[in-house]
Amino acid sequence: MGTKRPNATERRLSRVRALKAEFFADEMTVEEQLAAKDARIVELEREVEVLRLRLERQRPQPEQRAPQADSHRSEARFDFYRD
Repeated sequence: MGTKRPNATERRLSRVRALKAEFFADEMTVEEQLAAKDARIVELEREVEVLRLRLERQRPQPEQRAPQADSHRSEARFDFYRD
């Protein structure tokens, strides 16, 4: 007896496998994908820090009031309860 001849489904499957091997042979392994994602996370964290610094610089700084030096003055001021 001879070898069994592949049916249409098996021929299609073999073509698909050949195309996959030709065009998608360089798929990354799971470890490589994790390493790439970790590198991307580090890159995005740096970008977030840069954007936070820019935002802090762009925000108007609230004006700080000077300490009231006139409270130590000996000038007479009107005091409702005293006068």
